[in-house]
Order: sequence, then structure tokens, then C-alpha cells
Amino acid sequence: LHQVIINNANTLITSLAQQCNILPDQVFQLVMVGNPVMTHLFLGLNPGGLAGVPFTGIITDAFSCRAVELGLLAHRDAQLTIPPQGRGFIGSDALAGLLTLPDPRPLPYLYLDIGTNSEVILADKKGMWAASAAAGPAFEGASITFGVAGVPGAISSFSIGRDGGINYKTINNQVPVGICGSGLIDIVAGLLEYGIVSRTGLLREDIGQDIFKIRDYMDIRAVEIVAEDYTAIEGPILLTQKDIREVQLAKGAIAAGINILTKEAGISLADVANIYLAGGFGSYINPHNACKIGLLPRELEEKIRRAGNAAGLGAQSYLLDERKREEAGLLAKKVEYIELSLRKDFQSEFIQAMDF
Repeated sequence: LHQVIINNANTLITSLAQQCNILPDQVFQLVMVGNPVMTHLFLGLNPGGLAGVPFTGIITDAFSCRAVELGLLAHRDAQLTIPPQGRGFIGSDALAGLLTLPDPRPLPYLYLDIGTNSEVILADKKGMWAASAAAGPAFEGASITFGVAGVPGAISSFSIGRDGGINYKTINNQVPVGICGSGLIDIVAGLLEYGIVSRTGLLREDIGQDIFKIRDYMDIRAVEIVAEDYTAIEGPILLTQKDIREVQLAKGAIAAGINILTKEAGISLADVANIYLAGGFGSYINPHNACKIGLLPRELEEKIRRAGNAAGLGAQSYLLDERKREEAGLLAKKVEYIELSLRKDFQSEFIQAMDF
């Protein structure tokens, strides 16, 4: 895994150097950000300490080494730097993302980077708390029956019109090949609003037959999203009962993390000034539908702000601005990590948050 990562990093370095009309050995500084497991694999370190309590890796603070020691294409004296990380599964990518937020930042605020490992950070005048919610790969398409990544042809948005008509868009306007994360949220929200999915997540067969075809797929109830004649795959694109449960598990973990951090800070959700959504997935989801299914707090819908690829932008800031390096160090010392799996109230919060 380490060598695969280094090989791909070198491909990227070579490509960037060509675009800038320089050679790789003219690169003198490199910055890498990632979650703790990614960081360990990048450095060729054993990530085994992150596999169990107390979830501690070999490195947690800022780290620097000669790039050539890792086999990276750069000047022989080039320095690779990794910004400080939080504890547990809060990595340098999350803290780098905080560097991109507006300054001064209205307090309190929530910062979310939603993925398989979803970082949730809450900051107010009293302090800063962070948690990692194990949401699973549902929002990245990996555990969804007809799920795909954000590739051409992925259904990225979906709605049911007032006349009962189905509207959807695909990435690059290609013929549908599957459902990506943003489309998944829209589909579940639409089925929920139309009553085809109940508040408890049950796929109902007595409603929606005038719009959707309910059928069996490998002995699991499913709703047809795109008919076979209109897809680029062999057969229709379906959403199964199992897929709906996967969404409930994913959004339940994230919502529970948010609720626990607000309890830890002693504030209510109504007190939050802004909620920043980071990452590729967070930049494309429909905030209204995310709130409709309970992934994000409904009372914060008007306060949702898109932060874009905050980790990448934060890495750039860390590379170019000495003040940002100092700020990252201060943030790392300030953040208090909350291990959700060790909280007595996590299970009850999680179960409660699973309902739509």
C-alpha cells in the first residue's frame, strides 16, 4: 500500500511539474495531509495502533522528513511536512481544513467532512471538540447495491415533481450507470417525502405504484429508480431496502456525533452560527434534502455553508503561509478529541438518530 501511494504521488508530482515547466528535482517543499491511517501508510509506518482502543498512532504531532527518504520525486534535500493531527481519527486533513474558514469565524460553528470516516468538529468560545463518526462507505457509493463514485453517468441529483414526474441529473450528463452520494440523499429524501419510505426506513409497497415500480432484487425489496431502457448498464438502477438501512446507519452515526459534541460543549443546536460542509461529497449534497433525512440538523438548514475541498486548500495555505503553520499548531493543542465508541450515551443517540 505504501509503495502504491508513493507511485501515485510521483505521477502527480511529475504532472504538476510539467504544467509548471519545471523538473521534479526543482521541488524543494512538499506538504501532505490525510487521515491518520492514510498518513501512516504514506510514511510506511504500521497503523496497527489505530485498530483498537486507545486508537493511537505512531505520530500525532507535525512531522517532517526528507522527501527522498520516502522515494518521492523532488530535490534531494526537499522537505516533506505533515501538519499536526488531532487525536484518534482526526487527521491533518481535518485541521488543515479549519485553516480555510472565514476569519474571524462566527462562534459557535460546526465543521463536517463527510465520508467513510466523517470528522465532526465543534468550536465555541470555551474550546474546541472533535469526533470521528464511522459512517461507512454508503455516501461514497461502496455499500450501495447500484452505488458508484462520482463518475460520469452517476446520478448526482434527483427529485419528484408535483405532477409525479421523476427528474434526475447525471455527472457530465451521461447515460445513468449508478447512484453517487449526493444522488442517494436526494432519492431517499424524495421517497421519504412521497411516503414510499416510512420514518422508520421501511420501504412501503402500498404507496407510489403510480410513479415507482416496486420489485424484488436478490430476495430484497427494491424500488426502480431508472428503468432498464434508460441505463448504460445491463438492467435497471434500483434502490433496495438494504441500501436504505445503509443510509440510516451512516447518517445516524454522523447525527449522533453532532449531538454528543453539542452536549459536551454545553450548547444547543440553535446556538450554532454556521455549519461548514467540507470535502467533495459535502460540496455537492443538497442541504435541504440532507436536513430532510436527518443527516444534518433541520434547525441549521439556513446556516449551512459549503467549504469546498477544504483539506486541499488548507494544505496549500500550510505550504505557502508561515502564519497558517502557527495557526495549525494552536488548533491542534486546542482541540479535545471525543471517542464516540467509549461514550455511554452514544448507542442511545445513534439509535435515536437512525430514524428519518
